[in-house]
Amino acid sequence: MSINPIVLLLIEVGITSIVIGFTAPFSVTRIGALLLVTICVWQCVSTPMEDYMIRRCWAGLISGHAVLSMVGYIDVALLSRWSFETRGPATATASCSSSKDISEKQQKQAAKHPVDDGDVDGSSWRERLTFGFFVAYSCRHVGTPWQLKNTSRFSNSDPNYVPSRVTFLTQAALKFLLCYLALDVLTSNSDPEINKKYFSMQQIPVFRRLHDISAEELIVRTSTTIVIGIIGVSILVVNYSLLSFLAVLIGFTEPRDWPPLFGSIFDAYSMRRFWSMVWHQSLTHRFVSVAHFLIHDIFKIPRGTPVERYARFLTVFLISGVVHLFVDTAAGIPSHESGAIQFFCTQVLGILIEELVSGAYRRGCNTPGRRLPTLVEKLIGYAWVGAFLVWSVPAYMYPMLYHSTGGLNDTVVPVSVVAMLVGKLS
Repeated sequence: MSINPIVLLLIEVGITSIVIGFTAPFSVTRIGALLLVTICVWQCVSTPMEDYMIRRCWAGLISGHAVLSMVGYIDVALLSRWSFETRGPATATASCSSSKDISEKQQKQAAKHPVDDGDVDGSSWRERLTFGFFVAYSCRHVGTPWQLKNTSRFSNSDPNYVPSRVTFLTQAALKFLLCYLALDVLTSNSDPEINKKYFSMQQIPVFRRLHDISAEELIVRTSTTIVIGIIGVSILVVNYSLLSFLAVLIGFTEPRDWPPLFGSIFDAYSMRRFWSMVWHQSLTHRFVSVAHFLIHDIFKIPRGTPVERYARFLTVFLISGVVHLFVDTAAGIPSHESGAIQFFCTQVLGILIEELVSGAYRRGCNTPGRRLPTLVEKLIGYAWVGAFLVWSVPAYMYPMLYHSTGGLNDTVVPVSVVAMLVGKLS
């Protein structure tokens, strides 16, 4: 008897919340709970999604969240070892490089949320469960000393600015509506014949087909990359805006707990800045923590070396590729056709190339490495990032588009405003 994947996902989040809120940092219960989480994930990714949901996109998101929840459990419960008693991680990870660093941050957190020593063991189960849920779901650890370095701000000109409750709710509602409409428009007109013509596996390579690529194909490739970017951002913003709107509306959280998900596109003048500052950082802490464990604790690679640096990059992107592979397979893409791992690992190549070129440029021009780039340098950087993404994105997206049938199972929004308008006008 199979269980609804959404129920399995909720069980995963519940296990993580209970373990973090009610067990000691080094409790053996945490290892046993990992077995339960693994069973939930296996059941989720092996269950035929079409038995519970028609839309392939939704199936992929549920499967991806299930795998991410397990990675998150490994991070907060077994590597960082967050607990209610410490109000933070108990061991050093990528975000806390030493025991002294952990102690200092725990003191800051304790000052913000004082708890009497005699009340820790007797704290209400609601307080513990709320803390566990916050740790399980707050991927960027917003508002804590462990907040991700490149977490986006509400205002670049005023780092301390936080919108009022009314302003935040208004902005969240507008973002939700705009992105919902964007998804509706961009995903409601899929044509299977066009998909088969332009998005086959043979059209993914570029350099080996330079003499065969037409101007029309380049235009389609470029426009598809842009549209896919808009769709990807819109899907994430729709979910984030809806959750933040409801959480702030009922008073469960405050606006300050929901900083913008994405950074400014104007910071994307290098591949490294694109992935570390512009693209969302919701998965960064989890992936970096696991990569830190593998590189330093398992393979014992020395810190501060070029090998360690690029091994960390590669491991983080490889983990991301594996997670997105599960998304693809749940959405009906055969695993051997998925380009998820290829795409994400290729981003490391882009970072390596730009760092080699920029390093040679600085040495050739005898310019300091820390100075701000000029306008011309930024424009070149924008062109480089755009070109690299136009080259690399199809490896990931073309298999999805090729298998798209244009029916209900390929729509993203549950209710199509565009379809209703077309129906009334026709």
